[in-house]
Amino acid sequence: MRNVPANTNNRKLSMWTELSWASVDSTVHVQSTAPAFTVQEPLLEISIVQPQPQPDANDTLSLTISVTHTGASTAAAYQGTVHVHVPATYELQTSSINPGLGGLNDSTPALTIINASYFTVYFATMQNMALQALQIVYDVVVLPSARPDEDIVSNTWVDWTSTFEGYPIPGREREINSTLYPSVAAAQTTTVDEPVLGVALNRTSLEDTIDQDVNIGEEAVFRSCFTLIEGVQNVTITSTFSGGLTFINATLMHIGSRLQGVPYAKNALLPDTNANVYVIPFGVVTNVADNIEDERDEICMEVAVLVANM
Repeated sequence: MRNVPANTNNRKLSMWTELSWASVDSTVHVQSTAPAFTVQEPLLEISIVQPQPQPDANDTLSLTISVTHTGASTAAAYQGTVHVHVPATYELQTSSINPGLGGLNDSTPALTIINASYFTVYFATMQNMALQALQIVYDVVVLPSARPDEDIVSNTWVDWTSTFEGYPIPGREREINSTLYPSVAAAQTTTVDEPVLGVALNRTSLEDTIDQDVNIGEEAVFRSCFTLIEGVQNVTITSTFSGGLTFINATLMHIGSRLQGVPYAKNALLPDTNANVYVIPFGVVTNVADNIEDERDEICMEVAVLVANM
């Protein structure tokens, strides 16, 4: 069966057997039978999940790999190997690897750490019955080299065969690089956090102004809020005014409680400018990590401008 592509799952096979004999009067009698059986090839599936959205550098993430039968077959799987590749932007915490979750009645998973970015878990047997599954949990740390908004992809796959180790006839082998009998793979993508900037017209000086409209000679106040990612960063805010706007002043309205190193105090007037490009160098700011993104990670400022009579 190993090298017969037609022997796919649920194929019906049979062996025709016939018995014939002649009686003393030379009459020929025939009996036949063709018992059928069904091909059942073990079919596995694999998944990998990581529940924390948009982590920051130095965050610890926990990934879970699950290997189960698809339910399309009744056959057991043997000599399975789960391959786990850790991307370069993660640091594998080798002591955290737990290959023994789930439940395998006749097999104890065996962990092999190949190197800092690759490990395998071997199982001898995965019976095809309820609650038979293999779960592997491991932790990684997001390295400081991770770029904001970078997609980090973790890959895993499982190889297996249809006969147990030491069986005299090799079974069908499922391998990731096979074109005829490929195994199954899964990937998980985690997107690194990035700063978030929001700017909106907050208010104007004439009460009759509607929505986003402004009158000539009216003062308009824009509110800018930006959420910093965790860790240390060099922050600069640049605002460019169109030719019909004249800068009046800028005020720092909010400093998140987790931010350290902001060179201005709350409600302080920020540096003045006579140009249509307004640059505010906040310098090196540290956002203390806690894996929670809220207003404590924010800096908010208000910029007042005049709609020029020109």
